[in-house]
Amino acid sequence: MYERFIARQPIFDERLKVFAYELLFRAGPQNVFQPRKDASSSVIVDSSTLFDLQTLTGHARAFINVDEAALLRGAPHLLPPQRVVIEILETVNPTPEVVQACADLCAAGYTLALDDFSGDSKWDPLLPYVKFLKVDMRASDPEKCRELAHRFRSNGIHLLAEKVETQADMNCARTLGFTYFQGFFFCKPTMVEGRDIPGSKLTYFRLLEAISEPVLSYSHIEDLLKHEPALVYKLLRYMNSPLVGLRVEIHGVREAIALLGDKEFRRWCRSSRWLPWLRISPRN
Repeated sequence: MYERFIARQPIFDERLKVFAYELLFRAGPQNVFQPRKDASSSVIVDSSTLFDLQTLTGHARAFINVDEAALLRGAPHLLPPQRVVIEILETVNPTPEVVQACADLCAAGYTLALDDFSGDSKWDPLLPYVKFLKVDMRASDPEKCRELAHRFRSNGIHLLAEKVETQADMNCARTLGFTYFQGFFFCKPTMVEGRDIPGSKLTYFRLLEAISEPVLSYSHIEDLLKHEPALVYKLLRYMNSPLVGLRVEIHGVREAIALLGDKEFRRWCRSSRWLPWLRISPRN
Protein backbone atom coordinates (compact mmCIF):
# COMPACT_ATOMS: atom_id res chain seq x y z
CA MET A 1 0.00 0.00 0.00
CA TYR A 2 1.14 3.55 -0.65
CA GLU A 3 -0.35 6.96 -0.04
CA ARG A 4 -2.16 9.01 -2.66
CA PHE A 5 -3.22 12.61 -2.30
CA ILE A 6 -5.73 14.97 -3.80
CA ALA A 7 -6.70 18.53 -2.85
CA ARG A 8 -10.00 20.30 -3.18
CA GLN A 9 -10.94 23.97 -3.22
CA PRO A 10 -14.53 25.22 -3.05
CA ILE A 11 -16.20 27.35 -5.70
CA PHE A 12 -18.95 29.65 -4.45
CA ASP A 13 -22.04 31.02 -6.19
CA GLU A 14 -23.30 34.60 -5.99
CA ARG A 15 -25.02 33.84 -2.67
CA LEU A 16 -21.63 32.62 -1.40
CA LYS A 17 -22.87 29.07 -1.06
CA VAL A 18 -20.68 26.17 -2.18
CA PHE A 19 -21.48 25.34 -5.80
CA ALA A 20 -18.61 22.98 -6.59
CA TYR A 21 -15.13 21.85 -5.60
CA GLU A 22 -12.13 21.92 -7.89
CA LEU A 23 -10.14 18.70 -7.46
CA LEU A 24 -6.41 19.33 -7.67
CA PHE A 25 -3.50 16.97 -8.28
CA ARG A 26 -0.99 16.54 -5.46
CA ALA A 27 2.10 14.36 -5.90
CA GLY A 28 2.77 14.12 -2.16
CA PRO A 29 1.70 15.38 1.26
CA GLN A 30 2.81 18.94 0.48
CA ASN A 31 -0.19 21.04 -0.46
CA VAL A 32 1.42 22.41 -3.63
CA PHE A 33 1.09 21.48 -7.29
CA GLN A 34 4.07 19.63 -8.75
CA PRO A 35 3.85 19.24 -12.55
CA ARG A 36 3.58 15.68 -13.85
CA LYS A 37 2.57 14.35 -17.24
CA ASP A 38 -0.23 12.15 -15.91
CA ALA A 39 -1.63 14.69 -13.41
CA SER A 40 -5.02 15.00 -15.15
CA SER A 41 -5.50 11.26 -15.61
CA SER A 42 -4.39 10.68 -12.03
CA VAL A 43 -7.11 12.96 -10.63
CA ILE A 44 -9.75 11.39 -12.89
CA VAL A 45 -8.82 7.82 -11.98
CA ASP A 46 -8.27 8.50 -8.27
CA SER A 47 -11.56 10.39 -7.90
CA SER A 48 -13.48 7.50 -9.50
CA THR A 49 -11.69 4.48 -7.99
CA LEU A 50 -9.53 5.33 -4.97
CA PHE A 51 -11.43 8.25 -3.46
CA ASP A 52 -15.21 8.41 -3.36
CA LEU A 53 -16.48 11.37 -5.38
CA GLN A 54 -19.48 11.68 -3.07
CA THR A 55 -17.12 12.01 -0.11
CA LEU A 56 -14.94 14.54 -1.92
CA THR A 57 -17.71 16.88 -3.05
CA GLY A 58 -20.97 15.82 -1.39
CA HIS A 59 -23.86 17.00 -3.56
CA ALA A 60 -21.72 19.67 -5.23
CA ARG A 61 -20.12 19.27 -8.63
CA ALA A 62 -16.44 18.56 -9.17
CA PHE A 63 -14.36 20.77 -11.48
CA ILE A 64 -11.62 18.53 -12.88
CA ASN A 65 -8.65 19.82 -14.87
CA VAL A 66 -8.04 18.02 -18.16
CA ASP A 67 -4.91 18.32 -20.26
CA GLU A 68 -4.69 17.55 -23.97
CA ALA A 69 -3.52 13.95 -23.58
CA ALA A 70 -6.34 13.01 -21.19
CA LEU A 71 -8.88 14.82 -23.37
CA LEU A 72 -7.86 12.99 -26.54
CA ARG A 73 -7.84 9.64 -24.71
CA GLY A 74 -11.42 10.24 -23.64
CA ALA A 75 -10.55 10.01 -19.94
CA PRO A 76 -13.36 12.38 -18.81
CA HIS A 77 -15.94 9.83 -20.01
CA LEU A 78 -15.02 7.74 -16.94
CA LEU A 79 -16.82 10.32 -14.82
CA PRO A 80 -20.60 10.87 -14.53
CA PRO A 81 -21.57 13.93 -16.63
CA GLN A 82 -24.10 15.19 -14.10
CA ARG A 83 -21.48 15.37 -11.32
CA VAL A 84 -18.52 17.07 -12.99
CA VAL A 85 -17.38 20.09 -14.95
CA ILE A 86 -14.51 19.32 -17.33
CA GLU A 87 -12.01 22.17 -17.05
CA ILE A 88 -9.89 22.52 -20.20
CA LEU A 89 -6.43 23.71 -19.18
CA GLU A 90 -4.89 26.78 -20.80
CA THR A 91 -2.01 24.59 -22.05
CA VAL A 92 -4.34 22.66 -24.39
CA ASN A 93 -3.91 23.40 -28.08
CA PRO A 94 -7.41 23.76 -29.63
CA THR A 95 -6.69 21.58 -32.67
CA PRO A 96 -9.55 20.10 -34.75
CA GLU A 97 -9.10 16.85 -32.77
CA VAL A 98 -9.47 18.70 -29.47
CA VAL A 99 -12.53 20.59 -30.73
CA GLN A 100 -14.11 17.29 -31.79
CA ALA A 101 -13.32 15.73 -28.40
CA CYS A 102 -15.05 18.68 -26.69
CA ALA A 103 -18.04 18.37 -29.02
CA ASP A 104 -18.28 14.66 -28.17
CA LEU A 105 -18.22 15.45 -24.44
CA CYS A 106 -21.02 18.00 -24.85
CA ALA A 107 -23.05 15.51 -26.87
CA ALA A 108 -22.62 13.04 -24.01
CA GLY A 109 -24.01 15.57 -21.52
CA TYR A 110 -20.80 16.97 -20.02
CA THR A 111 -20.33 20.60 -19.01
CA LEU A 112 -17.09 22.30 -20.06
CA ALA A 113 -15.07 25.19 -18.65
CA LEU A 114 -12.02 27.04 -19.95
CA ASP A 115 -9.29 27.66 -17.37
CA ASP A 116 -7.31 30.93 -17.16
CA PHE A 117 -9.36 32.45 -19.97
CA SER A 118 -7.99 35.75 -21.29
CA GLY A 119 -10.12 36.27 -24.39
CA ASP A 120 -7.56 34.96 -26.87
CA SER A 121 -9.22 34.29 -30.24
CA LYS A 122 -7.58 30.85 -30.45
CA TRP A 123 -10.32 29.61 -28.10
CA ASP A 124 -13.17 30.74 -30.38
CA PRO A 125 -13.75 27.21 -31.83
CA LEU A 126 -14.39 25.89 -28.30
CA LEU A 127 -16.71 28.66 -27.08
CA PRO A 128 -19.90 27.02 -28.49
CA TYR A 129 -19.26 24.08 -26.16
CA VAL A 130 -18.28 25.99 -23.02
CA LYS A 131 -20.53 26.97 -20.10
CA PHE A 132 -17.92 28.41 -17.70
CA LEU A 133 -15.05 30.83 -18.28
CA LYS A 134 -12.53 31.02 -15.43
CA VAL A 135 -10.74 34.36 -15.27
CA ASP A 136 -7.62 34.84 -13.14
CA MET A 137 -8.23 38.01 -11.10
CA ARG A 138 -4.53 38.35 -10.28
CA ALA A 139 -3.31 38.00 -13.86
CA SER A 140 -5.96 40.17 -15.53
CA ASP A 141 -6.19 43.91 -14.91
CA PRO A 142 -9.62 45.41 -14.10
CA GLU A 143 -10.07 46.75 -17.63
CA LYS A 144 -9.46 43.29 -19.12
CA CYS A 145 -11.90 41.71 -16.66
CA ARG A 146 -14.46 44.37 -17.56
CA GLU A 147 -13.98 43.65 -21.27
CA LEU A 148 -14.46 39.89 -20.77
CA ALA A 149 -17.51 40.40 -18.57
CA HIS A 150 -19.13 42.74 -21.09
CA ARG A 151 -18.45 40.31 -23.93
CA PHE A 152 -19.63 37.07 -22.35
CA ARG A 153 -21.97 37.57 -19.39
CA SER A 154 -25.09 38.00 -21.54
CA ASN A 155 -24.67 35.03 -23.88
CA GLY A 156 -25.34 32.13 -21.53
CA ILE A 157 -21.74 31.63 -20.37
CA HIS A 158 -21.07 31.79 -16.64
CA LEU A 159 -18.11 33.90 -15.51
CA LEU A 160 -16.03 32.43 -12.69
CA ALA A 161 -13.47 34.63 -10.93
CA GLU A 162 -10.52 32.55 -9.75
CA LYS A 163 -7.61 33.55 -7.51
CA VAL A 164 -9.84 35.92 -5.60
CA GLU A 165 -7.46 36.83 -2.78
CA THR A 166 -8.71 40.12 -1.35
CA GLN A 167 -11.93 41.92 -0.57
CA ALA A 168 -11.07 44.28 -3.43
CA ASP A 169 -10.86 41.31 -5.84
CA MET A 170 -14.26 40.11 -4.64
CA ASN A 171 -15.88 43.54 -4.93
CA CYS A 172 -14.45 43.99 -8.43
CA ALA A 173 -15.68 40.58 -9.60
CA ARG A 174 -19.18 41.18 -8.23
CA THR A 175 -19.40 44.62 -9.80
CA LEU A 176 -18.39 43.26 -13.20
CA GLY A 177 -21.08 40.58 -13.14
CA PHE A 178 -19.12 37.47 -12.21
CA THR A 179 -21.43 34.93 -10.57
CA TYR A 180 -18.97 32.30 -9.30
CA PHE A 181 -15.90 32.82 -7.14
CA GLN A 182 -12.84 30.86 -6.02
CA GLY A 183 -9.63 31.75 -4.22
CA PHE A 184 -7.62 32.21 -1.04
CA PHE A 185 -10.00 35.00 0.06
CA PHE A 186 -12.37 32.18 1.00
CA CYS A 187 -9.96 29.35 1.82
CA LYS A 188 -6.91 27.48 0.60
CA PRO A 189 -7.21 23.98 -0.93
CA THR A 190 -7.54 21.22 1.65
CA MET A 191 -5.79 17.87 1.36
CA VAL A 192 -7.44 14.44 1.24
CA GLU A 193 -5.34 11.30 1.66
CA GLY A 194 -5.99 7.73 0.52
CA ARG A 195 -4.11 4.46 0.20
CA ASP A 196 -3.49 2.77 -3.13
CA ILE A 197 -2.45 -0.77 -3.99
CA PRO A 198 0.74 -1.03 -6.10
CA GLY A 199 0.55 -3.13 -9.24
CA SER A 200 2.83 -5.00 -11.60
CA LYS A 201 4.08 -3.04 -14.61
CA LEU A 202 4.41 -6.29 -16.54
CA THR A 203 0.71 -7.05 -16.02
CA TYR A 204 -0.20 -3.53 -17.07
CA PHE A 205 1.88 -3.93 -20.22
CA ARG A 206 0.20 -7.24 -21.10
CA LEU A 207 -3.22 -5.79 -20.39
CA LEU A 208 -2.68 -2.87 -22.75
CA GLU A 209 -1.47 -5.29 -25.38
CA ALA A 210 -4.68 -7.30 -24.90
CA ILE A 211 -7.00 -4.29 -25.22
CA SER A 212 -5.16 -3.17 -28.37
CA GLU A 213 -6.44 -6.24 -30.19
CA PRO A 214 -9.38 -5.61 -32.57
CA VAL A 215 -11.52 -8.13 -30.66
CA LEU A 216 -11.21 -8.45 -26.90
CA SER A 217 -10.52 -11.91 -25.46
CA TYR A 218 -12.52 -11.81 -22.24
CA SER A 219 -10.94 -15.00 -20.94
CA HIS A 220 -7.40 -13.69 -21.50
CA ILE A 221 -8.17 -10.33 -19.90
CA GLU A 222 -9.92 -12.03 -16.99
CA ASP A 223 -6.85 -14.20 -16.43
CA LEU A 224 -4.56 -11.16 -16.47
CA LEU A 225 -6.71 -9.26 -14.02
CA LYS A 226 -7.04 -12.19 -11.63
CA HIS A 227 -3.28 -12.13 -11.22
CA GLU A 228 -3.31 -8.41 -10.43
CA PRO A 229 -5.32 -7.67 -7.24
CA ALA A 230 -4.74 -3.93 -7.57
CA LEU A 231 -6.57 -3.75 -10.90
CA VAL A 232 -9.35 -6.09 -9.81
CA TYR A 233 -9.92 -3.94 -6.73
CA LYS A 234 -10.02 -0.72 -8.78
CA LEU A 235 -12.27 -2.18 -11.47
CA LEU A 236 -14.83 -3.56 -9.01
CA ARG A 237 -14.70 -0.44 -6.86
CA TYR A 238 -15.38 1.67 -9.95
CA MET A 239 -18.22 -0.56 -11.16
CA ASN A 240 -19.89 -0.60 -7.72
CA SER A 241 -19.49 3.12 -7.10
CA PRO A 242 -22.43 5.55 -7.24
CA LEU A 243 -20.73 7.07 -10.30
CA VAL A 244 -21.74 4.10 -12.45
CA GLY A 245 -25.15 3.77 -10.81
CA LEU A 246 -25.76 0.03 -11.23
CA ARG A 247 -28.63 -1.42 -9.21
CA VAL A 248 -26.85 -4.66 -8.43
CA GLU A 249 -23.42 -5.25 -6.90
CA ILE A 250 -20.77 -6.61 -9.25
CA HIS A 251 -18.46 -9.31 -7.87
CA GLY A 252 -16.80 -10.84 -10.94
CA VAL A 253 -14.23 -9.55 -13.41
CA ARG A 254 -15.95 -10.94 -16.51
CA GLU A 255 -19.30 -9.51 -15.42
CA ALA A 256 -17.69 -6.11 -14.85
CA ILE A 257 -16.06 -6.06 -18.29
CA ALA A 258 -19.28 -7.15 -20.00
CA LEU A 259 -21.37 -4.48 -18.26
CA LEU A 260 -18.79 -1.77 -18.87
CA GLY A 261 -18.54 -2.70 -22.56
CA ASP A 262 -15.50 -3.07 -24.79
CA LYS A 263 -15.13 0.63 -25.62
CA GLU A 264 -15.47 1.86 -22.04
CA PHE A 265 -13.23 -0.90 -20.68
CA ARG A 266 -10.49 0.11 -23.14
CA ARG A 267 -10.94 3.73 -22.07
CA TRP A 268 -10.79 2.77 -18.38
CA CYS A 269 -7.48 0.94 -18.93
CA ARG A 270 -5.89 3.66 -21.05
CA SER A 271 -6.90 6.45 -18.71
CA SER A 272 -5.18 4.97 -15.67
CA ARG A 273 -2.13 6.71 -14.25
CA TRP A 274 0.30 4.02 -15.43
CA LEU A 275 -0.36 4.67 -19.14
CA PRO A 276 2.25 7.41 -19.84
CA TRP A 277 5.35 5.23 -19.37
CA LEU A 278 4.05 2.45 -21.64
CA ARG A 279 3.79 4.45 -24.87
CA ILE A 280 1.34 2.08 -26.58
CA SER A 281 -0.63 3.72 -29.36
CA PRO A 282 -4.36 2.97 -29.13
CA ARG A 283 -5.93 1.28 -32.14
CA ASN A 284 -9.55 1.51 -31.03
